[in-house]
Amino acid sequence: MAKNIYYIGNGFDLHHLIQSSYKNYADWLMCFDYGLYLKVNMVYGALGREDEWWGDFENHIGDLDVEAYSAWVYRNYGPDFGSDSFREADRYTAEMKAEEELNDLYYKIKHSFYKWVQQLHLANVLRKVVLDISDSYFICFNYTDTLRRLYKIPQDKICYIHGNARKGDELVLGHGKTKDQLIEPTLMPPNLTEEQQQEWIDENITDDSFHRTVDATIDAVSNQRKEVERIIFHNDEAWNQMTHAQNFYIYGLSFSSIDTPYITKALSMMDKKNLSIVVNYYNQKDIEKIKEYFHQLEFPEEKITIVQLKDLLVYKHLYNH
Repeated sequence: MAKNIYYIGNGFDLHHLIQSSYKNYADWLMCFDYGLYLKVNMVYGALGREDEWWGDFENHIGDLDVEAYSAWVYRNYGPDFGSDSFREADRYTAEMKAEEELNDLYYKIKHSFYKWVQQLHLANVLRKVVLDISDSYFICFNYTDTLRRLYKIPQDKICYIHGNARKGDELVLGHGKTKDQLIEPTLMPPNLTEEQQQEWIDENITDDSFHRTVDATIDAVSNQRKEVERIIFHNDEAWNQMTHAQNFYIYGLSFSSIDTPYITKALSMMDKKNLSIVVNYYNQKDIEKIKEYFHQLEFPEEKITIVQLKDLLVYKHLYNH
């Protein structure tokens, strides 16, 4: 059990001048695997809005427009009942194509992402910040080895909650919609009841092979989802480190809907009466999100310190603002 708990997110690596944003990953793909970069943009309908899509890659990868993609696959690979060459097996070609194409795409994404993380350069030592390493435990959301290599933190004091590339871990990649959320149609009229939605599908799509194509697409996409609840459940050792915490440092997280379940879990393990929190921010929007989050939890504002990482520099006298 540790006195100090640190949450370390990608903003921490970016502060150390590591080019570790998802946009950086996209730039790397454009240079080293342009075919995959183009394929992702085409499947997800990201052409013309690449910066926005890749900037939120972790969410978007699990948020495919299921009906649009399924309709495209069905138009190109669905059965042609009027053809002389039609065979019963043709009913299943579209769903097999959707499953095969998406599984192959996700395999290539994970493989290339792993290669990209491994080639990221080391953190800039001049950007090192003050960390209280004694009696501390670190939950690292990054795939890199900055804490161990730059800060010399022992391996047994770090939980790489999404995996560590240099250790050869399988990297947890991709947030997005649940299977139930993906089932929600996107092309039908809005504000229909569930019964009306089913009636619309039945009236407009009569071939059951299209329904199976949609199901195959949903299964392939939902299988890529990073299940936060399961990750939390399988890391009891990390949460048990927090029961006697007095200081909670949150560096490099964006307080998005992806981050907050982990923060909420940590707070549920801590004695909040004796807890002080330090959170870093990058811009004014971050401050607003941080304050709103803790306000909703009714956590005393006076026990929260909001800082910028540049104000915590070890070599602050060398840093040119």
